[in-house]
Amino acid sequence: MRSRLTHILIPLLVILLFPTSCWTTEKAPTPTPTATVTPSPPPPTPTPLPDDATTGARILHRGYLRVGVRYDLFPFGYITDEGEVAGFGVDMGRELARRWLGDPQAVEFRQVRSDTAIEHLQAGDVDLVIAALVHTQEREAGADFGQPYFTDGHALLVRGPDAGLIDGPPALQGRTVGVVAWEQTADVLREAVPFTLTLQTFDRFDAAVAALGQGEVDAVADLRHRLFWGQKLLLGSAIVGQFTSAPVSFAFPQNDPFFADLVMLTFQEMVADGTFAAIYTHWFARDDPPAVEIWPGDEVPALTETPLMRETRDTIAAIESRGYLRVAMPPDRSPFAYLDSTGIPAGYEVGLVQRMAARWLGDVQAVQFVTTTIDTGREMLRSGQVDMLIGGLAHTRAAELQQDFSLTTYIAGEGLLIWAGTPITDLHSLQGQQVAVVQGSGSGETL
Repeated sequence: MRSRLTHILIPLLVILLFPTSCWTTEKAPTPTPTATVTPSPPPPTPTPLPDDATTGARILHRGYLRVGVRYDLFPFGYITDEGEVAGFGVDMGRELARRWLGDPQAVEFRQVRSDTAIEHLQAGDVDLVIAALVHTQEREAGADFGQPYFTDGHALLVRGPDAGLIDGPPALQGRTVGVVAWEQTADVLREAVPFTLTLQTFDRFDAAVAALGQGEVDAVADLRHRLFWGQKLLLGSAIVGQFTSAPVSFAFPQNDPFFADLVMLTFQEMVADGTFAAIYTHWFARDDPPAVEIWPGDEVPALTETPLMRETRDTIAAIESRGYLRVAMPPDRSPFAYLDSTGIPAGYEVGLVQRMAARWLGDVQAVQFVTTTIDTGREMLRSGQVDMLIGGLAHTRAAELQQDFSLTTYIAGEGLLIWAGTPITDLHSLQGQQVAVVQGSGSGETL
């Protein structure tokens, strides 16, 4: 649903009255006043966007956001009895519209399914998907994904009174479990237990839930996002014993780094100010929001800062063409990346890159390391002179706006360096002790 502002031009009517004179005593008739109307110019024809326009430019051009959501999966997205679309994805979409366009109604929701969401993104039908879409390697090939906003995975739906007895797969021995025939749940469940399961298959999920309500099965195993629907079908039922984990994330078009930053940094801000937790607990009342990795900083780009056209650089094609990786690294960032006593690149991240080269190019040595400073490495990365930059880089909001980051490879933080054998074990042990901190490091403020 969206709102549009229509500007109406009202021309000013100028009436000129000309007095008349006469040499007789008879009064001359007064001419009928005429109005001169200046026609309003036709509205300008909107300039068409180029084919390679960015997602942000398309949103600004049309004036509203298009979000792909589910229409059939409570509480992520569904149609209410009044015919309105509602759910977690809808509330998240409205909040993004409010932050980007200043109006929570400046958004249009379009129906997608798990098997069509990527196609809709690639076709440009939607700008963003918030539809309980699990982030898989297969889907990563067709879309980019943000941080997880929900943790999906296989779990069990049981009758409420049985929740204390059946708390996970180990409690299923000697009990009958309903599964949907065309899903992989049965295989996943078999791998989770050492005993032979008693399974009853159903053609439809709602039929399995109905059997649970009638006492024909003791539990229904399925993905957690579908079990929420099962709870709605069978009042008083409970979801227990999640035994696999899968991240559910925003999906957005590939090769659009500014829009990716806009989505992820806006989400970071929603987590930091409590908006995400409020929306999440409204729809998943019995669940705690998933832990979200928070990047230091307060930078959040504005939609109006979006570039017009996408970047066209193809890093993969460049690597394939030259036959090796070019990686910038500092010489002195041990244990992540450094030069050893013989001048050979070494370190944790050096080893990771070499293993990537072995997987991608079939040769662990198909890497050219370029030693430089971190700042120069960033410039080389931005200009396309190198494919990657390593060296224990902290993922901050400011850094996210300069380059893209991989998954987290190391979690850093504040720690204590003490003599072995001292009784200092945690921060509480520091009471009355002198502590040295490096000036300008921020450690003093953190303590």
